[in-house]
Amino acid sequence: MNATLTLGHALLALAVGVPAAALAASETSRWQDVSVGASLLAVGQNLSASPSVAGRNDSQLNYRADLEIELPLGEFPGSGTQGILFTHFRAGQGSGVTPSATTFTGAVNSTTFALAGTQDEYKALLAQMWYQLSTPVGGQPQADRFQFILGKIDPFVFFDNNAIADDESEGFLNNVFVHNPHLDSGGDIGADDYGFTPGLVATYMHSAEPSKQWQVSLGVFGASNGASFQNSLSDPFTIAQLQYSGSALFGQEGTYQTYVWNNPQAENALTAQTESHTGIGVSLSQQLGDTLAVFSRLGSQIKGTVNFDRSVTAGVQWNGDSWGRNQDRIGFAAGALFASDEYKQANAGAKSAETQAELFYTYQVNDNLHVSPHVIHISNPGALTTQSDVTVVGVRTKAAF
Repeated sequence: MNATLTLGHALLALAVGVPAAALAASETSRWQDVSVGASLLAVGQNLSASPSVAGRNDSQLNYRADLEIELPLGEFPGSGTQGILFTHFRAGQGSGVTPSATTFTGAVNSTTFALAGTQDEYKALLAQMWYQLSTPVGGQPQADRFQFILGKIDPFVFFDNNAIADDESEGFLNNVFVHNPHLDSGGDIGADDYGFTPGLVATYMHSAEPSKQWQVSLGVFGASNGASFQNSLSDPFTIAQLQYSGSALFGQEGTYQTYVWNNPQAENALTAQTESHTGIGVSLSQQLGDTLAVFSRLGSQIKGTVNFDRSVTAGVQWNGDSWGRNQDRIGFAAGALFASDEYKQANAGAKSAETQAELFYTYQVNDNLHVSPHVIHISNPGALTTQSDVTVVGVRTKAAF
């Protein structure tokens, strides 16, 4: 037995209470198909004096640890139906730098994880636990499939997931580039403070041909009390998405999504009263040759009083083949969040938009470790001309196993 399997069995034994020796002895059983992933990342950032809450240069360090376990629950005989149990534990400390300026951005560091009121203490959380059931249409393994997921979920695992700008531990850190700004920075997703919520997802997958796949998904998630599970699915957040993935522009791989959402328990941005919000979004990622990929997101709020009602973000990522470092990559993104009419009426001097830009370089030390310096700049924070621009510099380190 190699070291990787030994670590995987030990972590699984700790998580599910099965003796490690029993797991290790069951190499020919279903346990050998268990997938275990672990990562530890740390981010340090510096915020210049004028836009910091402290009124001086603000430097903060945070870290986050994740453990993910995917356990196959077997195949139903003769049906091709398969079950999976996914469990995700998260722990961390540190809340990151905080600009004094009012911003639409939400967070210049999306990796922070600190339980409320415990900034100086290490805390752990069962972040996700959901059951997935996948069944072929007509009973044929290669046929179209239905997929059902139920449990405590990060909705962005299944909606608005972008191949280039979706993972703050690997790519962009500014919240507006990680997810659709209306859903995450704007708060329409309705999840708890850590991004998780009870819910269910139903997906129909259609393979037009081996290199082309269509998906239609519907998600229903708790929008009240976060993940407390108390009345959490009363007036839920709902989202429907159409996705195409496979051969696209110039025969290169691409993923294209369009979605519409409704949150009947959203917050009026001016009065903080509960109201219904509805919006639409587009997310795309596209390879352009072997070394270059691009992404973009568009969003529009069509119902509800919000700070910004339109958004556009876009960016590029190059891998290091061009300079002899094929595991390295460099990314640049820019975006604009356009102030709503209601916001401009309520805030004298408000301009049209807040704009953002981010640049990072990832140096892959080895297969398990990378170091990634970055620069984030926010112009016209909160679309207010009275506020100074925000510049953040920092470095992220991630070890993954």
